[in-house]
Amino acid sequence: MNANVTVLDDIPFAPDIPKLADSLGIAPESDERKEFDALAAAAVRTARPKVCFAEAPVELLNGDRVAVGGTPFTSRLLRDNLSPNPVAFPYLATCGRELHDLLAYRADPLEGWWGETLMREALGAAILALTERIDARTHPAGMADMNPGSLAEWPLSEQTPLFALLADGVARVGIALTESLLMVPQKSVSGVRFANAHGYVNCRLCPRDNCPNRRAPRDPGVGEMT
Repeated sequence: MNANVTVLDDIPFAPDIPKLADSLGIAPESDERKEFDALAAAAVRTARPKVCFAEAPVELLNGDRVAVGGTPFTSRLLRDNLSPNPVAFPYLATCGRELHDLLAYRADPLEGWWGETLMREALGAAILALTERIDARTHPAGMADMNPGSLAEWPLSEQTPLFALLADGVARVGIALTESLLMVPQKSVSGVRFANAHGYVNCRLCPRDNCPNRRAPRDPGVGEMT
């Protein structure tokens, strides 16, 4: 069953280019700085970050299964997290195919690194637009996310039903799912956002202590919810 999908495709992308250059260790007035500034300017002209999401009813099924918008998912942790909620928000967010085609797979490793950074910034803009839109609709005490493949408790195989649920928006945002269940553009994210007053964060259950994207210290007790 496909959900009634909302697409956001007019998301502003205005990164702080001097700040990004500084974070990458590019010296001002250097030749590298001129090259980076030119690449970043092209990225700003080209980028069209996109999001699709749905406000979908939650239905608890038998065992470790939960349906979102009529689509069943299998994960005890997802079921526990969604169980207090009448609705959840499945979503896809991406830096956009346009920027991916401009910056991905650069032959020069340095340009490739710069491109990864710019695509990550564009994905961040998409995620910000997504959370602002969803949270404005719900006004709960707190919100949280789960993402297929980020934890063993909700494996990457769950990408398939999530993409099926959002099928009406998948082509419009330009995200493809490969046979290995990875997304293209690479700087894309899929998940379910939901109201949560317990401070749930995926990172608190993730064993990768040295992950550069860690947003909270590990705390396995967070998963012990009923």
